[in-house]
Amino acid sequence: MDYDDKDGLLITASPEPADMMNKTKPLPDWTSPEVCLEAVCKDPALAVHVPPAVSGGSQMNIYRFGMAVRKLAPQLGFSRIRDLYNGKNVVIDYTLPGTAITRKVHLRHNRVSNRLEYCDIPQQTPGENRKGGRLNNGRKHQM
Repeated sequence: MDYDDKDGLLITASPEPADMMNKTKPLPDWTSPEVCLEAVCKDPALAVHVPPAVSGGSQMNIYRFGMAVRKLAPQLGFSRIRDLYNGKNVVIDYTLPGTAITRKVHLRHNRVSNRLEYCDIPQQTPGENRKGGRLNNGRKHQM
């Protein structure tokens, strides 16, 4: 709705709320697996609100993957779980089963076998060069 002011200015009324709703960005999907995982990583009590379509079923998604990873490596946060799910290596402190020995390892998700694998990070002394540039001479361990 437009009208002229007594000073000759054109004044335009603001659009109706219904018109504004059509021009706004769509809201994010609050029930997507990624959003649910992020919420549960911040507050585990929110897990009861995750829809069954996200937490159940036979299809692997980032939420189900993240919950499985948190059982094995509870120190991982949302961003590191997302990196693992997307195929990146993540460095973690790994405690050998049955001992109190902790060491740093590269953790990665093998999508072919659907397993988590870790490789030792070789200890280097100052001035020593890495031989071959491969971790643990190619030996991998499965969790």
